[in-house]
Amino acid sequence: MTSKQMKNIKILNNMIKDSFPDTSIVTLADLTKSIAKVSNVRVRECSVNNYDEIGVDSIDEQGVLSIPETPKEYASANKSAIESQSLHKGDLIFGYRGKMGKVGLVADEFKTPVVTNNGMIRVIFEEDRVEETPQYIQTYLSSKLVRTYLNSMLDDRSGKKVLNVATIATLPIPYFEEMGGISKFTTMLTKRKKMSCAVRNLIEEANTLLEVYQDMESESIVLKELSTDELSPINNADHAKEEALQQITTQLQVLKNTKSSKSILSTEFISQ
Repeated sequence: MTSKQMKNIKILNNMIKDSFPDTSIVTLADLTKSIAKVSNVRVRECSVNNYDEIGVDSIDEQGVLSIPETPKEYASANKSAIESQSLHKGDLIFGYRGKMGKVGLVADEFKTPVVTNNGMIRVIFEEDRVEETPQYIQTYLSSKLVRTYLNSMLDDRSGKKVLNVATIATLPIPYFEEMGGISKFTTMLTKRKKMSCAVRNLIEEANTLLEVYQDMESESIVLKELSTDELSPINNADHAKEEALQQITTQLQVLKNTKSSKSILSTEFISQ
């Protein structure tokens, strides 16, 4: 471990302790059953055909893993490998090559065996921790703070940046205790994920709308040939659109007037 990495571990530990003074700080390994890299299953004698393989592309905008509607056909795989590597409810997967990407959650049991492709880390939880803990940890791993930290801890392996399993396993995290069933906390997490998705979609639609209005602005020069009577209905339509934009702007200001409950997300770590 480099001196920079050791400094970053100390920085993160101190931040977490300062931000959660009344909460026990544990490692991610303390809240999980297993954290390990996943390899492809097509090894040794091949006898299983009825399975699916998913990866980062199978993680939807809310972080849930799902089988593609038109899955590929995969070569026969080893039965024992399929059984040991099949994903189950509560499992988390994410890539370990390069910067931290999307973290996928298995929300429910799959009907057929499902495994991940090569280059993934799989996090498995104890049976009494598969309701709320996975979503809590998924949110923690996806936060700006932890992403920045993990990206600063990448190891250089033959010119490639990779995330070490030990870095994930020793990641400090405020202790989380299952409430039983679906708590208000996990309900809030789900709601905020949906709002984040809605904002992203809104931005995409706004960008499309911006292009439309920029084209309208450019093309308006041709309207100089129209008479006042011909321009009148166009001006009325533009006025209605202007009022609608003002209403949207007011609503967006309401959405913007929120502040984070924590101030630890802006901390910088030392890059490799």
